[in-house]
Amino acid sequence: MIRWFAYFCAMEKPVYPITASDQGLKYSFDITNNERVIVKVITFTPVEASFDLYEMVFGTLMPNGKVDVLTVDGDHHLEKIISTVISSLLQFLELNPNTSVFFSGSTPARNRLYRAVITKVTSATELPYQIWGFTTEDNLEVFDKSHHYTGYIIHGKNEIL
Repeated sequence: MIRWFAYFCAMEKPVYPITASDQGLKYSFDITNNERVIVKVITFTPVEASFDLYEMVFGTLMPNGKVDVLTVDGDHHLEKIISTVISSLLQFLELNPNTSVFFSGSTPARNRLYRAVITKVTSATELPYQIWGFTTEDNLEVFDKSHHYTGYIIHGKNEIL
């Protein structure tokens, strides 16, 4: 079976150069917007109630060290930014094959964007990962491109949620 990461790389989508922390829990990359360098970060934080569930957060690194998940500062780079985030997620899952990752958009529009991206990627190939969605009633179900979700979980197909 094709590894999702290998498939994604074969799609030849441009990505920004990524820097990963030693533990692989934080990834960062720089974008330039109006001659200003903006540091974007993707963090993976263990969820306290579980040993194998991590929450992925993506945003702009602020001068105070916090991550701003609401800032929109690179829409003209959107496809490249999304490709870079997916690449980081897949690197994390390759390094941690027995983990699951939860993520959600900081706004309903971002959740719709994530649904569109997931639909596009999953319709193109058989994936070694399964994607679940949290419905608006907080039920967890296998991802269905026609449903609206408030968050997502991705994990290996051989793993049980």
